[in-house]
Amino acid sequence: MAADMYQGGWSQTPQQQGPPPRSSSNTAVWVLVALLSVIVLAAAAGGIWWLISSRQQTLQEGTPVTVTATAPAPAQPTLTAPAPAPAPAPAPAAGVPGTLIRSGGYLENVRVGSANTSEAFALNVWRAYMDNLAMGGTYNATVYAYSPATGEWYAMDCRETGNYVTCTGGNNAVVYLS
Repeated sequence: MAADMYQGGWSQTPQQQGPPPRSSSNTAVWVLVALLSVIVLAAAAGGIWWLISSRQQTLQEGTPVTVTATAPAPAQPTLTAPAPAPAPAPAPAAGVPGTLIRSGGYLENVRVGSANTSEAFALNVWRAYMDNLAMGGTYNATVYAYSPATGEWYAMDCRETGNYVTCTGGNNAVVYLS
């Protein structure tokens, strides 16, 4: 066993302890870095001192300031022309049956066409029909309208008939739109 301890060989030369010796080029680099750091710190301190001292000097020397104010010019009266009178609504289409309850432009003239049709229901049919057109529907369509008189919803079949649209359905209700 004792022979195994010395297999790697035994040397009488003592091993060095501690870091290897530095070369002179490494030492020069460290000295240069330290010197540059001192210069940068000195420049920064000098700049800060200059800013503080120049600001105090400006505050102490303060120069007088002259302020002049001018009154605003008087407001000129605004002249406006009178608004033009609104254009008259187009006349309801001639020859449309029923009693006119709402007058307006194209397809905004609403007429009640039977005794079983209330004015409120006729207006709801008109709104449902116009909503149908606004959503890309056709002139010939079935719309659903609420009747305040009965509290129920009714299907109304609306068909274009020349100069106007006739909507029929519900409890023998008739509405004309022109």
